[in-house]
Amino acid sequence: MPAEDELSGLRDIFIPDDMTVSVFPPAIGWWGLLIIAVAAFAAYKIIVRYRLNSVRGYCLRQMLYLENDFNADHNLKAYAEGVSVLLKRYAILKYGHESVANLYGKQWKKFLKEHSEGIPDDRVLDIIVNSPYYPDIYDKVDTKAFNDFVKGFVRR
Repeated sequence: MPAEDELSGLRDIFIPDDMTVSVFPPAIGWWGLLIIAVAAFAAYKIIVRYRLNSVRGYCLRQMLYLENDFNADHNLKAYAEGVSVLLKRYAILKYGHESVANLYGKQWKKFLKEHSEGIPDDRVLDIIVNSPYYPDIYDKVDTKAFNDFVKGFVRR
């Protein structure tokens, strides 16, 4: 039996006296996995912040367009409707469709008050909230109050 002769030359299995396995430092693979996880999390946060800032920038640019249109034709109803639509779109993107999309009237006004910076002007809020329902608005309103409100709402 030549197979037994070959196996007889092998040594016995060596079992060390101290059987503890060190957990630290982890193997290079775990360090690589940790670095990948941290990089993925950082990339996610950067992308989310960029998207939110790009939406904020879009809202502020739209406010400039609305203000230029208002200065050209002095149509407060169209201006207030545009601001209302802009705020609703921003709120849906930031706070979610389910919690914002069906708000109107007093509920929409309350939501705008709660999520804006500082204490908004009630007159401006009334015009923004009710402008779609008015046949026409003949009121002297400074567009700076609208801009300040939108900036406060978007920056919060």
